[in-house]
Amino acid sequence: MKRVKTKYLSYIEETPKHYSELRDLAKIAALKAITNAKAHNLPVTFVEDGWIVREDPKGNQIKVSKIEKLPRKTRPGVKFQLS
Repeated sequence: MKRVKTKYLSYIEETPKHYSELRDLAKIAALKAITNAKAHNLPVTFVEDGWIVREDPKGNQIKVSKIEKLPRKTRPGVKFQLS
């Protein structure tokens, strides 16, 4: 029996026509994770305007530290190695 290539995650990740679907799924997953963290009274940490920001469940934000070297910008389909 031959396996269907489109079932593999790597195929979906590397096929441009699927980029918008993956982006949408990532947004949904992030929102669910944030909601779950707040429901369990845990802070959420994120990057905003070049700062690492921690937000408590009540919405209070604390700037933890400035990011000296901003993350590199990439476009879909570009591969790079983490160092």
